[in-house]
Amino acid sequence: MAVTSPTHEEETREWTKFGIKQEQLSRKLSTDSAGGSSSAKAPAQAAATDEDDEDNPFSQYYGMLLHQQNMLQDHVRTSTYERAMLENRSDFEGKVVLDVGTGSGILAYFAVKAGARHVYAVELSDMAYCARELLRANGLSDRITVIKGKMESVELPEPVDVVVSEPMGFFLVHERMLETYVDAGKKWRRADSPGFKMFPSVGTMFVAPFSDESIFREQMGKVAFWEQRNFYGLDLRVMREKAIENHFSQPVVGYFPPEMLLCSHTQTHEIDFASVTSEELNTFDMPFSFVIERTAMRSSQRFSMDSRAGSPSTFSGPRRASC
Repeated sequence: MAVTSPTHEEETREWTKFGIKQEQLSRKLSTDSAGGSSSAKAPAQAAATDEDDEDNPFSQYYGMLLHQQNMLQDHVRTSTYERAMLENRSDFEGKVVLDVGTGSGILAYFAVKAGARHVYAVELSDMAYCARELLRANGLSDRITVIKGKMESVELPEPVDVVVSEPMGFFLVHERMLETYVDAGKKWRRADSPGFKMFPSVGTMFVAPFSDESIFREQMGKVAFWEQRNFYGLDLRVMREKAIENHFSQPVVGYFPPEMLLCSHTQTHEIDFASVTSEELNTFDMPFSFVIERTAMRSSQRFSMDSRAGSPSTFSGPRRASC
């Protein structure tokens, strides 16, 4: 029997089912061009809603096996976490670990596999019940304690030596889980543990201009609707410029080859998860300026990210250039 991941359309239908709008899934970066340089600010508002409890539609969605299956079947994501944790056994052997947003419990399991003495796996959504059942069925209940609740409100029985999570979204900050991750590290780190680890430990954001004529044509194809002179008797052309503004201000998540970049230099912004504060993550500046090296239609900026944990391993976004 073939096993397939949920499709993008299936996931989109489920987001809609829980009242999550498409714009809530995207993080926009406001740019202010001046003298060839720009500044990007991380949005101050959480990606989901102002709700902080389990009624939050994002929490309901993450409580679905469909979404958890989609993440587990992402081989690059899952195998990279496993490899990074097993290659850094010295960070886990005999240690107490906190897993922030455990979901199915896969990272908690990897921590035990790497030698952790005990793992506290915290999950807000109802997936906590599934994780507890799954881990119990695999004989891990004595090593992993699943706690259902909001990370900011949970009380652990002891401080921890390592905090693990998968808090990164598109362009690192999407969904705003990084704040919860870094706050948990500061609150629950063992004071007398010189080897305290955040896993991942560092995130890097990359920005570079690129050109993709197919994206331009696709967006202009959507704008063409507003060029109609007689739509049931209405002349829609007055809205054309507004349509261009709307369609070209939306982020596009996908892949494109490196040759679409318009310069060899990529601007970077690095975030140390052990030292950064949630306030610094909430709003920050990322100045960037580029020298365009070839003539082309400029589509937009390419935003991508990497994250590092331990010594030899790196978590990253798509291996191909992405936007």
